[in-house]
Amino acid sequence: MSTCYVVATPIGNLQDMTPRAVETLKSVKAIFAEDTRVSAKLLLHFGINAPLISLHEHNEMSRLAKMTEYLSAGDSVAMISDAGTPLISDPGFTVVQHLRKEGFSVIPIPGVSAIITALSVAGIPTDRFTFIGFLPSKKGQRQSELAQLAKAEETLIFYESSHRILAMLADLVATFGAERQIFVGREMTKRFEDYRYGTAEALHQHYDTHSGEIRGEFVVVTTGEKQVAEAGDLSYMLLLETLMAEKLPLKQISTILHKVTGRAKNELYQELLALKDEESSS
Repeated sequence: MSTCYVVATPIGNLQDMTPRAVETLKSVKAIFAEDTRVSAKLLLHFGINAPLISLHEHNEMSRLAKMTEYLSAGDSVAMISDAGTPLISDPGFTVVQHLRKEGFSVIPIPGVSAIITALSVAGIPTDRFTFIGFLPSKKGQRQSELAQLAKAEETLIFYESSHRILAMLADLVATFGAERQIFVGREMTKRFEDYRYGTAEALHQHYDTHSGEIRGEFVVVTTGEKQVAEAGDLSYMLLLETLMAEKLPLKQISTILHKVTGRAKNELYQELLALKDEESSS
């Protein structure tokens, strides 16, 4: 049965190409690629001789007719992007949508994804996350979109270019807050790959003073607002348990907590009294 294979390719390190991906690309009649110049190097490395046909956001519909022609004749084809898993922040979903409606088989050949690669080492909660991709290039539009995302409770993942990473991090500081925890992966899986974790303010300052590191593609992962609150709650509870274990006077504990949290001493003292009563009755 003729099939359109959606094939993931490496995001940098060619050794991440799966044997199944190589076998599939060698077996198809034609390969539709985002940029044939980029993909030609990949095919040459693995000895793949199938013809390359460009498929990008400006010719997607016209290439659909060519792809359908191959499939209708009983030939299988493949779709690849410049790097990583196709259709993720890349063109192609219109093609897949149409092929499925026409009854053609569309099968994924999984492999590397920059999103999952970054998440796996970010040290940020992965149970719920939203992929945002590239933010608008214009400052006003970028800040507006970030302002709408600032209250999101889940982990957020962005792509960014070297041309805008500094401006993007500055906007994160302004909209998400200087203390928001973020992870930045740069040139992942490549020779000069670099991974950094810290506050939005700290990472903005780092790249502002290390211009030599502003190269290649960036993936930025941020904690959600709820995750920040939960981390703060955990720190507060650890501090409270430590102070209670030291058997300090409640007024002294409330004073220390006031300095850490900014909450009213009397409110904290009443909570400590209630907590002590619970411990006495249990």
